[in-house]
Amino acid sequence: LTYNAMASQKGNALHRHPSTEIFVNLNAPFEFAYGKHGQHKVTLQVGDAIAVPAGITHSYKNVMDGHPSQPGRILTVLPGRPSITWDDGVVARARKMGAKCSDTGILIPEGALGSEALAALAQMEQSPTAETDATEEDGKAYVVRHDSGSELRLESDDGWLELSWLRLNRGQVAELDPRVETVAVVIYGS
Repeated sequence: LTYNAMASQKGNALHRHPSTEIFVNLNAPFEFAYGKHGQHKVTLQVGDAIAVPAGITHSYKNVMDGHPSQPGRILTVLPGRPSITWDDGVVARARKMGAKCSDTGILIPEGALGSEALAALAQMEQSPTAETDATEEDGKAYVVRHDSGSELRLESDDGWLELSWLRLNRGQVAELDPRVETVAVVIYGS
């Protein structure tokens, strides 16, 4: 679970993971590109979520028209062991711009030459994630709009994931199935 902040028109490069990655826009619209070449795009508004299945190449950027001092924020949930496969050419471009990283694109922090640091980096090194293509319609199906009342269910070899929004009023209680592992994230509240 991470929070990322970035200036308008900034984001990350095309990549994929061996597990589903979930994003929730917190204060700005974000554009997600997906497909083998990032050829399909969908824009999510504040409060919307997207669950990108394992193996789908994707990227995102903040598309807010705002002052550079007001970054867009996005919540990211990536279950499982951290692993990333960058699209062709991403690592070479990053190194050309001065990034210190492994051959697979794992950033190497300054002074990270000790055995503990190298062991941590080695845990992130995995075989590349096989790429799965996605159509434009597939990508739209990965989105859950915050005010839509819709649900998204993804199934994999490891089980299933359901993503939905639940709006509660102060004092209201939600009854959940105790047989199902549930993770709740409060996005807005007082």
